[in-house]
Amino acid sequence: TWGDSKNVTVNSGTQVTLEASAVSGYTFEGWYDGSVKVGSNTTYQVTATANKTYKAEFIHNTGITFFMGNTRDDSEGQNREKPVYGVILTYDYWIAPYELTFNEYDAYCEDTGKTKPNDEEWGRGTRPVIRVSWWDAIKYCNWLSIENGFAPAYNETTGALLDQSGNVTTDITQVEGYRLPTEAEWEYAARGGSVDITNGIEANDYKYAESNNLNEVGWYYSNSGGKTHPVGEKDPNELGLYDMSGNVWEWCHDWWGD
Repeated sequence: TWGDSKNVTVNSGTQVTLEASAVSGYTFEGWYDGSVKVGSNTTYQVTATANKTYKAEFIHNTGITFFMGNTRDDSEGQNREKPVYGVILTYDYWIAPYELTFNEYDAYCEDTGKTKPNDEEWGRGTRPVIRVSWWDAIKYCNWLSIENGFAPAYNETTGALLDQSGNVTTDITQVEGYRLPTEAEWEYAARGGSVDITNGIEANDYKYAESNNLNEVGWYYSNSGGKTHPVGEKDPNELGLYDMSGNVWEWCHDWWGD
């Protein structure tokens, strides 16, 4: 049993198991050998070969909704996914359970006279729409808002958000109509939202949305035949959202992209 600290002497070649447990208000972040992170799980096993000092790091999570970024320290992660940081969401929001389909986007094109995007001869219907720019996406959002009696969310010239009166706003809670999710909103939803995260602590920090096996939850280059597939054919995540890993990339409201 380990307390806040402990020293132990063992024979070389012995496997030692370290186990960390966070007190209330904190979340385990990782095991470190000096400044090098060596483990992301609360349990860490090491074979003794020399004198070593390992340290468990924790994050104070009072008020944190969830932790964003490469929380598992996966090797496939990119530099922009670090450092991991806490996000506080001060409002509720709704998000669609499926990626937007060709059926839905084609209806918008037919109503507005816009040219329908190319489907690469993969098929339309309930496949997710592709070849749609960020600007196309916000115009679709505005069309959908008007169709449902809501104030449009976007200035289509500048991309700025609009409040219920049509004035430019930086307060996202004042937006009434349909809009793209922010990056933080998207990641919180992909991680399972309130179903999987309580007081900043994620019950299951899976590699993908709801699974460590991508074949269960997502279409990707090795299982898709090089094309998109109808939405909702793979398992959903904890929140009941489909294709949050794989099939196509989704636009977010605050974008860094190409």
